[in-house]
Amino acid sequence: MNPYDVVKAQLGQVVPFQNHVGIELLEVGDGVASARMTQRKETSNHISTQHAGGNVHLG
Repeated sequence: MNPYDVVKAQLGQVVPFQNHVGIELLEVGDGVASARMTQRKETSNHISTQHAGGNVHLG
């Protein structure tokens, strides 16, 4: 198992907030990462759109 696989496999244990908001880490590698988070009531703001904290794009 390479270091990226370790991060992908254990992120929910190291960062429990990932489980709370439902982030699914799809890909991690040299210079690349992607994740998915489904909008739910728990991740929505006061106007029923995705909370800004969930709208992060690095790149």
